[in-house]
Amino acid sequence: MAARTMAFDINKKEWDPWILDGCDISKEKLSTLVPSGEHIGNIREDIAAVLGISKQAEIYSGGHDQACSSLGAGVLHKGSAMDSLGSTESILCVDDHATIRSEMQELNLPCYPYVVNNLYAYLTFLSSSGSILKWLRNNFLKFDDKGTYAEMDKEIENNYKDPSEVFVLPHFSGSGTPYLDFDSKGIIAGLSLDTNRFLIYKGILEGTAFEGRLNIESMKKCGIEVNELKCVGGGSKSDLWLQIKADIMKKKIFALEVSETGCLGAAILAGIGIGCFNNANEAVQKYVKVRKEFTPNQEMVESYDHIYEKYLNLYELSKELQIDRAGKRM
Repeated sequence: MAARTMAFDINKKEWDPWILDGCDISKEKLSTLVPSGEHIGNIREDIAAVLGISKQAEIYSGGHDQACSSLGAGVLHKGSAMDSLGSTESILCVDDHATIRSEMQELNLPCYPYVVNNLYAYLTFLSSSGSILKWLRNNFLKFDDKGTYAEMDKEIENNYKDPSEVFVLPHFSGSGTPYLDFDSKGIIAGLSLDTNRFLIYKGILEGTAFEGRLNIESMKKCGIEVNELKCVGGGSKSDLWLQIKADIMKKKIFALEVSETGCLGAAILAGIGIGCFNNANEAVQKYVKVRKEFTPNQEMVESYDHIYEKYLNLYELSKELQIDRAGKRM
């Protein structure tokens, strides 16, 4: 978390005196720095009473939510990454050294210490993901005769096996990485009188996967490889979405038995701290289990490769359409 202040030296793992001096900030005003999983005290008695837990409860340092989720997903080695599918979406991978390249600044790719000592995290994100499905459901679907996302998935799996004819740029809350363009707007393109809710729904799933592929390709440009994705969060319950991801990203996708891995990762850190586990590997071996594996379908991969090249044009179109609050093009 200290690294996210931008006043932290990620190699020496201490507050950076040059930055602090330049901002006229005294180090004494900042928190004491400790690694994740470190004992930092005991709970206050009044708080223990409110929570109804032991007055002897010990407190251990945690970490950034996505980093804790990645630990709970078993991401401990180069090439493995977590894909968190919630209202927003994040892809986080790790390496055993800090990579700092000019391309990372151009592509807005951060590097910071991981919650497991001596590893570094690399993070990309999409500002809107599952929230777009919720928007579609609340405003247009209302699930009048199709009551759940699972039933929508089943209809698509049975009757809409080909890629959707609808393109969706999922910038409904601006873009995430690599653009970090918070004025970018979402686009739904390719509509016709034959378009129905299932094609739009599938187009959203595909659009988020295309953004994920774009971010993985950005990582690769910076020398960071991703070979597999461990999907977590509410969206990981959708086998349809995960298969689409496998086909578009051309990676192995794993759904885990525990989808809410942020809590699991934080618990693992505390468990290491109190001596339940000797190390993170031991905890991951015990608690992180795969529910299902998805591999790319070569026929679909070829179709999506062609579509992806067209998809990349949508962002430039979005910039052309940006209008400020006064009604003028930006």
